[in-house]
Amino acid sequence: MTKFIDKGWDYIPNILTKEEANLIRLDNHKNSNKDIVDDPQRGPVKVAYTPSSSAFLMKRLKPIIEDLIKEEVYPTYWFCTTYYNNCYMLPHTDRPSC
Repeated sequence: MTKFIDKGWDYIPNILTKEEANLIRLDNHKNSNKDIVDDPQRGPVKVAYTPSSSAFLMKRLKPIIEDLIKEEVYPTYWFCTTYYNNCYMLPHTDRPSC
């Protein structure tokens, strides 16, 4: 919890099983844009807007995240991104609705 409070993020090992992660990857790939796009903030990525795996992730992770931050989480919408070699993430702030 300290890292989350101090830095705004935390690492939670094994939050998903390998099987869950693989199923999510497959679902995101199936529902993403057809081509890899070169996003100026991230590099070469594929993006899926609200794939079906998102509902699973929200239900599975919501109580864990709420316990971590000691607040209730209100789902809004989500994007799932597949990152490839040479990807990166520039410092940014999510949209207010997110």
